[in-house]
Amino acid sequence: MDYIEVAVKIEPFKEEFAEIVISEIEELGFESYLTEAPYLKAYIPHTLFSEPNLKTKLWILGNDLFKTEYTLTYIKEQNWNAVWESSFEPVIVDNKCTVKASFHKGLPRTKYTIKIDPKMAFGTGHHETTSLMIRMMLNMEKEIKGIQVLDMGCGTGILSILAAKMKAATPVHAIDIDQTAVNSALENNYKNRAKRTGCV
Repeated sequence: MDYIEVAVKIEPFKEEFAEIVISEIEELGFESYLTEAPYLKAYIPHTLFSEPNLKTKLWILGNDLFKTEYTLTYIKEQNWNAVWESSFEPVIVDNKCTVKASFHKGLPRTKYTIKIDPKMAFGTGHHETTSLMIRMMLNMEKEIKGIQVLDMGCGTGILSILAAKMKAATPVHAIDIDQTAVNSALENNYKNRAKRTGCV
């Protein structure tokens, strides 16, 4: 399937501004997002794309906090898994937790290793909110053991899997409104043998 890449330039760029743009345009049919400051790149099947609808959504966002402008790129069908694999780097937080894909080999061992294949779901560990939460959880290791944990908006399930590995109370609950994310979290849960996690 061919895609349209919409590169939205956000000035000034902040992650929270990118999230505001995502929340406004996601109902148009975009399937995935990538932030490369100062751009938010959004991807949509070319058959679903409507430039007038995009212009309307971005016009609605007009405000004094940030400005947007965009460019379009037509992307021919290709092996998306190969593209994803070529650009996905592992994340190592405080030399205690590694978030990696199944194809990453030869990484230094850390106390916790989480294998994920995000596909179209949010959550690779690169986003600041995820890496900061991992760091906070690692700093609260004694407190997490045995407590109930809810991962709201779990995406790929990184945080709930980490909580399970840290021996939080059974079960660790993971919830997302996006079915793609739920499927991804369940798959990643299985890959990590995180039997203590339930995702809905």
